[in-house]
Amino acid sequence: MASQGEIDRSRLVARASELRGEGDVVLLVRHAAREPIGAATTENALNAPLTDAGRAQALRFGEALPAGSPVRLTFSPVPRCEDTARRIAEGVGRRGAAAEVLGPVRVLGASFVKDGDQVTSAFAQLGLRGFMRAWARGELPAEAIDDLESAGAELLAALLAARRAEAPGAPGLDIHVTHDIVVLALVALAWDVEAADLPWPGYLDGAILTVRNGAPHLWYHGEERPSRR
Repeated sequence: MASQGEIDRSRLVARASELRGEGDVVLLVRHAAREPIGAATTENALNAPLTDAGRAQALRFGEALPAGSPVRLTFSPVPRCEDTARRIAEGVGRRGAAAEVLGPVRVLGASFVKDGDQVTSAFAQLGLRGFMRAWARGELPAEAIDDLESAGAELLAALLAARRAEAPGAPGLDIHVTHDIVVLALVALAWDVEAADLPWPGYLDGAILTVRNGAPHLWYHGEERPSRR
């Protein structure tokens, strides 16, 4: 698997461009490359900024997005996500297209986390994939985090509601900048996140949400599946 800095984002951008003509298209993407978090504390996890390379990644991502329709961006309240969204918007503007940064959205900041210290500690102890496996199996404390199915369903409902509220029937592309476990909470509505070969969302990597015949479908790493919700 490619490292997070080397991941091929072209498939995500190309698929978003293809789907744009079929109706609503929503991208849920992880923020750009960040500085190391360091010690496993909630403060460090929230405040790690983008690297210079990450800011350049976000600019290039914006420049590569499909032309011809406006781009609307929201972001997790965590600062690096806002920085990513604004750099993407700048990249979109460089190619002469319209981009609007709408502001932070609570659910994008992993609102399903109830106790940040417990969750940060679990990440440090279990590793990223170990954390996701434990979450999928219901092994994480209920007082620390909502169950994975509920987290994904809440996120899906919020993304669909935001699309209807912000741009009902309007063309364009909605991009929500978030975190890896938020992307995977959505992906888990259609894929088995315990599977060893399921790709981890790298920086500026993510999933596409569309609605077909009234039912939500998810695209992730070259495959599309209907959501269970």
